[in-house]
Amino acid sequence: MYASSSLKLAILGLIPHVFGQGGLVINPKNADLYQVGSHASSVPIDLSSMLNNRAFAMSPGDADFDGIHSGYPAEFLPESNFTYAGVNYMFPQYKQSGDDNVLAQGQVITPPQGRYSSISMLVAAESAVATGYVNVTYTDNTTSSGPILVDPFWSW
Repeated sequence: MYASSSLKLAILGLIPHVFGQGGLVINPKNADLYQVGSHASSVPIDLSSMLNNRAFAMSPGDADFDGIHSGYPAEFLPESNFTYAGVNYMFPQYKQSGDDNVLAQGQVITPPQGRYSSISMLVAAESAVATGYVNVTYTDNTTSSGPILVDPFWSW
């Protein structure tokens, strides 16, 4: 993936949630593709301006992740910055009101200019497997599309 200009969360069927201010992470690709020992880091993308759903609750009815006022227990939230499988994430912390995650509805995300090798997302579906596509438009206006499959949170 080279210097993508936008990423569209074009999810078909059931809609997964992308968690947090940095629930989407782009992994930069080293500019020298053949450099021995190169190390790629991850770049969390700030999604705070796209938050449109409340998933974390301190008590029943405090959130509505699933459309019937259920949510994830806020006391089990991870640290605001954590690393999983070598990918750095920013995760929202509980707040008494307001949205804390993104319901994917075809939003366009523009990452910082750069060379990237992969996309990582923290996602969840609520009652059934969610399927869809992530579409990428590159700086030269070529595009690619990749499928995503999200198991419901209760099936882990």
